[in-house]
Amino acid sequence: MIHDGRVDADRVDTAIEECLRSAEQYPAMVVGVSTLDRRWVRVRGAATGDTLFELGSITKVFTGLLLAVAEVRGEARLDEPLQDLISGVPVPAGRSGRPIRLSHLATHTSGLPRIPVGLLRQIRGDLRDPYAGVDAPWLYASLAATRLPAWRQPGRRYKYSNLGMGLLGHALARRLTGGPDTRGEDYHRMVEERICAPLGLVDTVHVPAGDQVDRLAPGHNGAGRPTPHWDLAALAGAGGLRATAGDLLTFLDAQLAVATGRTAELPTALPAELAEAMASTHPVWYAGRRVRVGLAWHINPRGEPEVWWHDGGTGGGASVSGFVPAEGLAIVVLANRARAVWRTAMTLRKALQS
Repeated sequence: MIHDGRVDADRVDTAIEECLRSAEQYPAMVVGVSTLDRRWVRVRGAATGDTLFELGSITKVFTGLLLAVAEVRGEARLDEPLQDLISGVPVPAGRSGRPIRLSHLATHTSGLPRIPVGLLRQIRGDLRDPYAGVDAPWLYASLAATRLPAWRQPGRRYKYSNLGMGLLGHALARRLTGGPDTRGEDYHRMVEERICAPLGLVDTVHVPAGDQVDRLAPGHNGAGRPTPHWDLAALAGAGGLRATAGDLLTFLDAQLAVATGRTAELPTALPAELAEAMASTHPVWYAGRRVRVGLAWHINPRGEPEVWWHDGGTGGGASVSGFVPAEGLAIVVLANRARAVWRTAMTLRKALQS
């Protein structure tokens, strides 16, 4: 479908439409494909190209990039201990005081559990908005009760952690703004100023405002019933952003341009520091038997062509995004039901390879 830089537009259209026809279980779905010079955005159900969706854990690649920008600016270091950014807060450490560093948080190698200690007890099985009560004081109390087992030492093993990535966003916001960032407001302001504004992402937000409120797709749980949107509060860096497919494709276009040396083809000039930061998120920072990770990006397969990707899920939505430098290709799938859209994304990916 994409050969020697030439795109068969009709076949791209056909591949997208076939994917959408197989997604009738979702109240709304948007599929996007970009090749830097061309873009396709198609919708199914109660959505338009301007509909915002919960990104869930795709937010984490914005958090990883925020860390990289801070390092480029000399405001934080990848090898800096988390404790330095949240002084006075009891941060768990490994054996012999081995510290959790910012790079550990960005690569899911901190040893921290997937969710904060005490969260399941607090929500008592109510998953409609499980993180809403995690403000800064609650988070710090949870950290004080957290211990790292001997087999989960910082920097040693991959263990996916919403807590870790949320902590990274929270700690960076505290360092960069000097404020407490109790419920993620400062985190989003940093993402908006340092990533969204330079890229022209006007519909990538933490809290929708104005007409964005009406354009936000209503959430549905796995059974298809209406459910509230999630508030990630102090852990906003783990999954608190909402965006349109168009904004997400613009973000991926920039990543793709940096990875392929094609930044001159972007419609808007990419600031040098942002391009440098993006480039630093792409190399493999951790390689295990089953997973390879950049700064927040997951990278696979080991052979060619490599794919940089991240998916996401909330109580009312599901998402996948990724880019393939060897093919000059980016893909986005967004839906408003808590049922994974990974199969749709892989079906589209396979069709685009043919």
